Amino acid sequence: MKALLQKPLLVMALLLLPLWILIGNFILALISAILIGMLIGMLRSLYQLSQAQATRQPPDDPTE
Repeated sequence: MKALLQKPLLVMALLLLPLWILIGNFILALISAILIGMLIGMLRSLYQLSQAQATRQPPDDPTE
């Protein structure tokens, strides 16, 4: 699953066919797949960034 999340274009391609069948319109399915793929990519990047910040921050000093 992590390998799939690292490639948003692959996620978009995999979403396109089921969305095309569901919606019945290729253009709308393509736009939806692009938006969903970008959202997944942004959420993954945000999660990685917050994890990196959490490990980089020193613990609060209780003496202050």
